[in-house]
Amino acid sequence: MPSHITDVALALALYVVTGLGVTVGFHRLITHRSFTARRWLKVGLAVAGSMSFQGSVLDWVATHRRHHAFTDRPGDPHSPYRYGAGVVGQLRGVAHAHVGWMFRNDPTAVGHYAPDLRADPAMVRIGRAFPALCAVSLTLPFVVGWAVAGSWYGGVTAFVWAGLIRVALLQHVTWSINSLCHLIGPHPHPTRRHDRSTDLWPLALPSFGESWHNGRASP
Repeated sequence: MPSHITDVALALALYVVTGLGVTVGFHRLITHRSFTARRWLKVGLAVAGSMSFQGSVLDWVATHRRHHAFTDRPGDPHSPYRYGAGVVGQLRGVAHAHVGWMFRNDPTAVGHYAPDLRADPAMVRIGRAFPALCAVSLTLPFVVGWAVAGSWYGGVTAFVWAGLIRVALLQHVTWSINSLCHLIGPHPHPTRRHDRSTDLWPLALPSFGESWHNGRASP
């Protein structure tokens, strides 16, 4: 199999696995408990999500629950309205919501927002294994590329495309839910007064539906 076909196939496969780990595992199952799953599936999704380089499962879940508790108002860790609704404020806000918030000294208390995960030994172990799982996420493409192509060059190109580029693409798609999906697109359903989440259809497929972001307010 030509090296470039291997690179694309492996990148797509790992994008789907890690992307579903984030959206189905971290978000829908573990954060919001939208459905129940067998133990092996929950653990598998937590491992897959951890390979996306988006933080440990404990930190991700705690931050997202905090976001929902303070959506688009003071206390929200990544609201694009942090600096106001003016043009300059919005530009600063988009940069903050997309990536800047991760560089601020504003930690989220896992014990407060995710005590259920703190009490789950498997989730704690997966959280501690986050650096190792990230290493696996980058090493695996290199090993598979080398094995299939039979050369170090095949390993390097797989590492670049199915490792670095795949991770970067999924990161920016996920970050866009925090930034663009609070600014661009329709807001068809009533939500809490401060919540400005929107639906942004161009990102629906790469985000596995996460950009269909506006939801009805809880009764």
